[in-house]
Formats: sequence, C-alpha cells, structure tokens
Amino acid sequence: VDGTIDVKLSNTNNTSTPVLASITEQILSSAVTNGTDVITYADGIITAKNAGTAKITFTQAASDKYTEYTSATYEISVSKISNQISMTLNGQSTSNIKLEYNKSATIAYTSAHTDSPLIVERTSGTCTTYTNNVISAGSNPGTDLYTISQAETYKYEAGYTTFSIRVNDTTEEETDILNDPKEHV
Repeated sequence: VDGTIDVKLSNTNNTSTPVLASITEQILSSAVTNGTDVITYADGIITAKNAGTAKITFTQAASDKYTEYTSATYEISVSKISNQISMTLNGQSTSNIKLEYNKSATIAYTSAHTDSPLIVERTSGTCTTYTNNVISAGSNPGTDLYTISQAETYKYEAGYTTFSIRVNDTTEEETDILNDPKEHV
C-alpha cells in the first residue's frame, strides 16, 4: 500500500518504454477499469491507495500510420504492510519478565505505524497491574500474560505481541542458588 509503481509498456520492438512516452503517432489512453478504490493512475504512475485487486487497461487507437486498435489489461494486487510490534524492558527485547514482590518494571513498545492506537491488556493472571507503561507486581506468586495489539488499517495488517510476567519473592539468581545445594558448600 505504501508507494508507487512506475508503469512501462512494451512496444512492437520488444523494448520497454514509459507509457506516456510511447509511440508518438498513436493516441494512448488508460483507465482503471476495476478497483478505483485500490489504485489511481496519472502521468504514467500507478499509486496504491488500499489493499485489494484492481485492473488497468492501456489502449492505443488506430492512426494514419497504425491501423489496428490494440489494448492491454493488467491486474494489480496491492498488499497491506506487515505490522511488527516489539516490546522492550530497559531497552532490551524480551517476552518473559521476572519481578519480585511489590516491584515494578517500565516497558516500551513500538509498531510499524501510528494509524491506530496500541492496546496493552492482561489476558490472564492476577499478580500484576498495568498503568501507563508500568507493570507492578503484587505480593502473590504467579504468572500473568499480556498482549499488545493494534487494529488493522487500510494500509497495515493487524499486529500483536505477547509477553509474560512471573512474580515471586526472590530474584532468579537467588532461586538458582537455593535450588543447587552445591552453591552452599
């Protein structure tokens, strides 16, 4: 959906020439014959407007030098742009966050576009709360799952990412030491 296409038309010598600079003794017309909401065409340039399929027809009328009426129809497919959402904690990409009781973490997230808002939702669990990009742990152990989503628009696909937050009463490093008796020798 983003950008334009420079259209070229092959002439009888099988060389590619820009549409509007084609055979000067023939009248060349063009029209978007299907999908005017998908593309526009002007001055030899096709511009994508929305995702979908369109057809454009180029026609050359007969002249005193050329006797045959000719036309060519092309189907143009326009795709939405992929929408990748990324989430970071302290500048590092992550999908699993660990928090001690009553601690908090500030997350940041971005997407490919600003055409619709990003929505952060807790999808399961009750160990944390979320307010203004800050996730706060309570005093109960468990794991909460979150989703960051963004609706599709005329130009971008819908996007989403998920992450989990594990809440416990100790840091991960301390948990490893407590679980490994050799560390206490």
